[in-house]
Amino acid sequence: FGMTVNAPADDIPWPEDPAKRWQDWMMRIKNQVSKMTATWQIKKLGEKENDNLKSLRQFKNEWANELIAYIDVRWDQLNNGER
Repeated sequence: FGMTVNAPADDIPWPEDPAKRWQDWMMRIKNQVSKMTATWQIKKLGEKENDNLKSLRQFKNEWANELIAYIDVRWDQLNNGER
């Protein structure tokens, strides 16, 4: 499966099901992005998670597109002065 994401800080084990594991990762990324207040934070997260995003794209391309769309909306909000 090749997922390199660290387990959550509270040490909840990753689900065995790869689809569930990816959904959990996507929710964590969306949660982080929703709390960001500057575009540089999103860019830095993107650099850090790039390999995972590539792996997600191979696992289920629609999910990767959905996540990118979510991040793009937040990027635009921050670019337009929303916090």
